[in-house]
Amino acid sequence: MPTTRQRHFLTETDDIAQAIDAAAARFPGQSRSDILRQLVRVGAEAIAYEHDAHSRAVVEHAGRHPGLFAAGYLEELREDWPE
Repeated sequence: MPTTRQRHFLTETDDIAQAIDAAAARFPGQSRSDILRQLVRVGAEAIAYEHDAHSRAVVEHAGRHPGLFAAGYLEELREDWPE
């Protein structure tokens, strides 16, 4: 089918076949290609969720330990860094 979108060719290696087989129960009746597309979508959602959870944790914990590092700590640490 003609398309202007980039195509990707993926060989079904043992690990990819295992992933498709494992996901087949979650996506019954779908072709292996459709299951692979679902795996990509679900994986992307999981990565986005993980990133969002990390960002929320950073914001939640920001400023909880004032005075843990002395004033000028970062500048002193960076003095040893190559330019």
